[in-house]
Amino acid sequence: MVFLTAKQRVLVVLLREGPLQNSHIAKKAGVTEQYCSKIVESLRLEGLLETKFAHPRHISKLTSKGVEVAKPLTHVAGLNVNQT
Repeated sequence: MVFLTAKQRVLVVLLREGPLQNSHIAKKAGVTEQYCSKIVESLRLEGLLETKFAHPRHISKLTSKGVEVAKPLTHVAGLNVNQT
């Protein structure tokens, strides 16, 4: 059995359901909001997602590079994702 890291789960959540607020990403990825914020910042610095401020929340979505990285992860997790 193969498991995804928390960072990989965030990518898959955003691929399937994004754009999302950090609180929703955290809940769906199974991590705390604090840890999710760290993951989101790390992914942003890697160029895999972008975050926009929509008062009063930050909304994150995958970049095209993030989509390329996330798509193969859905197969590892046994998930069926139909995203262009």
